[in-house]
Amino acid sequence: MKAKLGCWVLMALLSAGCGGGGGGGSSEEAEPTPTPTPTPEEQTPPPTDTPDAGIPTAPQNPPNRPSSPRPQPQDPESEEEEEEESPADPSTPGPILTPTNPDPEEQEPEEQPAEPVPTEPEEPTPAEPEEPNPTEPEEPTPTEPEEPTPTEPEEPTPTEPEEPTPTEPEEPTPTEPEEPTPTEPQDPAPSEPDDPVLNPYPYASAGCGFEPLAEGEHSLQINGVSRKYTVDLPTGYDQDRAYPVVFGFHGRGRDGQFQNTDYGNLASTMGDDAILIYPEGLSMDNQGAVGDKHGGSGTTWELEGTADLQFFDAMLQEAKVESCVDEQRIYTVGFSMGGYFSARLACERGMDVRAFAAAGAGAPVVDPNMCEDMSAAWIAHDPEDSAIDYEAGGVALRDYWLDVNMCGPETQPVASEGNCVEYTNCAADFPVRWCTYSQGSNHHQWPNFGPREVWDFFLSLE
Repeated sequence: MKAKLGCWVLMALLSAGCGGGGGGGSSEEAEPTPTPTPTPEEQTPPPTDTPDAGIPTAPQNPPNRPSSPRPQPQDPESEEEEEEESPADPSTPGPILTPTNPDPEEQEPEEQPAEPVPTEPEEPTPAEPEEPNPTEPEEPTPTEPEEPTPTEPEEPTPTEPEEPTPTEPEEPTPTEPEEPTPTEPQDPAPSEPDDPVLNPYPYASAGCGFEPLAEGEHSLQINGVSRKYTVDLPTGYDQDRAYPVVFGFHGRGRDGQFQNTDYGNLASTMGDDAILIYPEGLSMDNQGAVGDKHGGSGTTWELEGTADLQFFDAMLQEAKVESCVDEQRIYTVGFSMGGYFSARLACERGMDVRAFAAAGAGAPVVDPNMCEDMSAAWIAHDPEDSAIDYEAGGVALRDYWLDVNMCGPETQPVASEGNCVEYTNCAADFPVRWCTYSQGSNHHQWPNFGPREVWDFFLSLE
């Protein structure tokens, strides 16, 4: 552009000099040089003072040169300059300016300064590659591979292996081995050799299946004192059958006689179905008890103290270990002072004693509320008893157990050789049976109907 402007100024000066200084030409020849059009633009930006003023205008928008207000020169110099600029950007077809004065002389000075080639191609070159590079590859690259990648492998992978894997191996595995395994061995296992004792006798003791205690007299050491007792086994004893145990306690001075046929005579009714144990008491002097009219000395049982309780515990334990015993059917029976102790054991050993029977006796010393547990009671007394008072002894014993077993006043008669009633409104399975009778000259005797009716009472509790 500097070269162009210089050329235009030079041409203007030459044309002015030629027209005014030549003097040889006519006025008609001076008329074809009326080219004052470039004067407003050419005069404002002198090339010497502002060399950079015209540089940004020409290259910023080379394709839009037709809209420029610059006048078109009439010399052929513009054609050569435009031809040189056009190859820089062949894609933009700009308008070609035609010179108004096609003189050959004017074309020569313009060819020398025309070196604008490096200025124009610098700007359009980076503009074209920057725009298409980010737009075209960015859009198709993420859209196409992202969608098909997660959809196709995720769906078929979990569906196909999950369904056939659990169904086929789980069903045949438990069906075939489980059914035949329990059926065949379970049938012979619970057969008769293993469980004949446990099934019919759930409370059988550890002595079942072994030889029992020998019949006859036995002894135990209790606190350094030898205590004796006698064992009667059932007829035809079976070591695999759990038997009830009945303890028979004699009265004062009658040691070892309760098994006699003219005294307790328990074997007459219980001998085939129970293990009978007859303990012997310790000798005491001047023993007395509530309801005891005379007192006395001889072999008897403690109303208080622990020696006889320990003796009972030891006898019961030995019977359980050495014989086949039903631990839920332990009974105590006694007459006179033996009746006192029989009732005491039912109170203080209520966890072991299921029921007791007492005749011609009185109540325990222990408060009824202190009893270990309840026990079914069979009580008989002769109203004319000369040794143990009827009211202070027999009636007191009855009322004691009505309290322990939480009985009401309701009674019902019971078939008996004596005069017997049973209190029905008691705790479940713990009835109280009360009998009166008249027997003997002194009326202090074990009732003749005792062995039979006591055993029937015990059996009614099972």
